[in-house]
Amino acid sequence: MAMVSYNGPATLVVGDHEVEVEAHLVSNREPEHLGDWGGFLTCDPDTLFNLLGETVTVRLPNGREGTVVVLGGGKVEGGGGPPPFGD
Repeated sequence: MAMVSYNGPATLVVGDHEVEVEAHLVSNREPEHLGDWGGFLTCDPDTLFNLLGETVTVRLPNGREGTVVVLGGGKVEGGGGPPPFGD
């Protein structure tokens, strides 16, 4: 299985607000799983709790962005489309 990952700083974009986070993201690059990606975000727990179930944008330092759904415990799941890392 071909996996690609990103570990480092990122920005969550929520409407007009931006939240700095530490991202640990992974993508499965097998052809039948392209677009399957997700991982974990670390920041203020209250921020993540308030975003539970929301679809937000994650922006990496290179300016690339992807959409994620915020799940419990800081876990995020790619919200469709390619990941913003790994190419």
